[in-house]
Amino acid sequence: MSDEEHHFESKADAGASKTYPQQAGTIRKNGYIVIKNRPCKVVEVSTSKTGKHGHAKCHFVGIDIFNAKKLEDIVPSSHNCDVPHVTRTDYQLIDISEDGFVSLLTENGNTKDDLRLPTDENLLSQIKDGFAEGKDLVVTVMSSMGEEQICALKDIGPNDGLVTYFCQNFCSFRQWAVGIISSFSSASVLFQLADNELDIIEMAVYGDAIHPVNQCRYRTVAEMLGR
Repeated sequence: MSDEEHHFESKADAGASKTYPQQAGTIRKNGYIVIKNRPCKVVEVSTSKTGKHGHAKCHFVGIDIFNAKKLEDIVPSSHNCDVPHVTRTDYQLIDISEDGFVSLLTENGNTKDDLRLPTDENLLSQIKDGFAEGKDLVVTVMSSMGEEQICALKDIGPNDGLVTYFCQNFCSFRQWAVGIISSFSSASVLFQLADNELDIIEMAVYGDAIHPVNQCRYRTVAEMLGR
């Protein structure tokens, strides 16, 4: 597969280090390493000596975590290597555009619209099929060295998964309401809810009774989804 076929996004992270140093001799298989300025997962590592007075050297074989290319490097075991910071973040999938971009819901209730669908055929098919079937999907985005890419998918269920996900993962009722207003056609109720400071207390009014905030979230979403 050519470089052009791999869709990952560049995101410069000003003020934050993209890598940290680690002695070559301590890097193990399944760890991470930077080879030729690319973040790689180590799939093979071996140590050898170059002679009676030579220094032990580590031979690393890595796979680029974004484009799956195989890269190799040889480093003296006592020298430091750059190791990339690699993070994974889950986002609720809201929409898929015609040009292949996804709309994701962040933990603080905002939307993230700058990522493309993955190029891995199996993962791509799972996302498209699940979305077309109306399933509630959560994608995992891998980030490293200023790049991001969808790397995994979680199906949280076609029935009450969305309700459960919101209730368990979003602590602010106001943020929750504002964050999903744009996702539903019948959003007038959420506009009203977002105007109230319901996230500063533990109880909230729903109908004629007072309930814990998480129950209000559940009932609101259930009502809007017709469940």
